[in-house]
Amino acid sequence: MEAVEIRGVEMHYYAVCKRKLWLFQHGLGMEQHSDRVEEGKVLHDYAYDRLDKEIEIGGEAVIDAIDDMWIREVKISSRMERADRLQML
Repeated sequence: MEAVEIRGVEMHYYAVCKRKLWLFQHGLGMEQHSDRVEEGKVLHDYAYDRLDKEIEIGGEAVIDAIDDMWIREVKISSRMERADRLQML
């Protein structure tokens, strides 16, 4: 039986929209050039600028930022809290 790799981004998309997950899994990312995605990238670049950022874990996952006590996932909004939590888990 072949192992299935499920990453945090897929958990996030599953919670937000199953169609979005299907599109992502089939290489059909429709939003990569949207203004909202660009805003998120800028936020990600400048948020928590004094912390260690983009920490890769075993080639399988990337943590946005980490400090002494917290792992941080940088998001433009807290509106999708459940999906954000699933992504981090």
